Amino acid sequence: MTTPQASSPSGVSHDAAVDATRQLALVLGRIGDALAAVDASALLALDGELNGALAALCATKIGDREAARAAAKQGLAALQRCQRLGASLTGVSRALRQAGPRTDGYDRAGSFTERTVRASVLVRA
Repeated sequence: MTTPQASSPSGVSHDAAVDATRQLALVLGRIGDALAAVDASALLALDGELNGALAALCATKIGDREAARAAAKQGLAALQRCQRLGASLTGVSRALRQAGPRTDGYDRAGSFTERTVRASVLVRA
């Protein structure tokens, strides 16, 4: 059994799975834009939209496989862009963290730790 398809006046059929896949691709594109702009507030704001798009996609059945495949390719391209941007930001963050002074932060378990900056002086006589 497939999801019912509605026809628009132009004769193009609309499939819920295709629409949900396109919406997911759009949200991923906006996430990529926020990553490129290093806009944390936009990323946080898109969390709800991403969850909604994924939930809508999971609740549908594919009717038009070719259209769904094309929409999925767009979504995959947007996801790969997000992955590349995220990896780049992670690399920059690591480099900045290693280059700068070490102060307060978090350990691997996520617990807050206070780090002290220690300077040592080597005196040669």
